[in-house]
Amino acid sequence: MILLANAQSTLDPDLRDSIYKKIVTQVLSENDFQDGFKLFGQMCNHLDDLQFEVRGFDKTYQFIIGDKKYAVLFKGGKCETYAGEIELPQVTFQFEASKALEILTGQVLSSVAHMNGDVKIKGIRNDAIRFQTIFELFFEEFC
Repeated sequence: MILLANAQSTLDPDLRDSIYKKIVTQVLSENDFQDGFKLFGQMCNHLDDLQFEVRGFDKTYQFIIGDKKYAVLFKGGKCETYAGEIELPQVTFQFEASKALEILTGQVLSSVAHMNGDVKIKGIRNDAIRFQTIFELFFEEFC
């Protein structure tokens, strides 16, 4: 696994601006997923609203997006993001890269994608919903 962000990572405004511009101009691609997970980790560790949401939350998430894998770990009120696979995630989300891009660019809500069968979830439903809440807050803060 490759560490993308943790509590010691600084919030990179250039990365934030780059991802934001790609979303707004609809040019976000699969090649940007790793930077997106990196930014997610940075923002979860540095923005007050996200810090409040992850306080006391200890869960592990695996994302399988097409043939790429990423992980998000919440522990001790902090967030770590990785490129790669973790052992025994508590929740696994699996979907095609094209659907991930639709979710990330706001073309479809993640809940709708799940209801349509485009997002497969393994694990405790409430933990998956909690991640969705954190992600939506991240997206509100970001955009």
